[in-house]
Amino acid sequence: MKVKPKFLFAFIVGILIAISIPAGLFAQGLFESAGTDSQESKLPVQFNGYARGALYLGEYSTGSSPEIKSGYGEAGLKINANSGSRARLFSELRFREGYEYNEWISDFTLREAYADLYLGPFELRAGQSIVSWGRADGFNPTNNLTPQDYFVRSPEPDDMRLGNFLVRARYNITNKLRLEAVWV
Repeated sequence: MKVKPKFLFAFIVGILIAISIPAGLFAQGLFESAGTDSQESKLPVQFNGYARGALYLGEYSTGSSPEIKSGYGEAGLKINANSGSRARLFSELRFREGYEYNEWISDFTLREAYADLYLGPFELRAGQSIVSWGRADGFNPTNNLTPQDYFVRSPEPDDMRLGNFLVRARYNITNKLRLEAVWV
């Protein structure tokens, strides 16, 4: 899929505008505490996102000059919609364009898109989701539900995780004990 540069520029500028306009409305004041609930957390729909670039250089041990192994620009958008205390919708979209593995890439991915339903001590989730158990960084033998793409070049280790279509049910027995079942 080849994306025109004008579309890419308009897409990135649109995301940056959508992120930056409401940011000033909920900025922390000089004498406010960051630990208190803000008006932002009570909004029914929240938009978050980012734009970043990365450049990876490499050189062979034979003394040749360095070459570009990967260079890309990426923009991401997260949408979190709450319906009171009963339901929630979440999605994360990513757009990446650049050069990687000796070819030009242009990827638009839907990383996560799921719905949560809260029914007292029961929680139900359905959709494309990333489930992390145990330690969420480095080698983790208990985190075997989420596949990882080890060929991803990114400054964030979390970017290696791929979403699965799954159904997850939780039963909160106490504040520190819960029973969880996942169907992938």
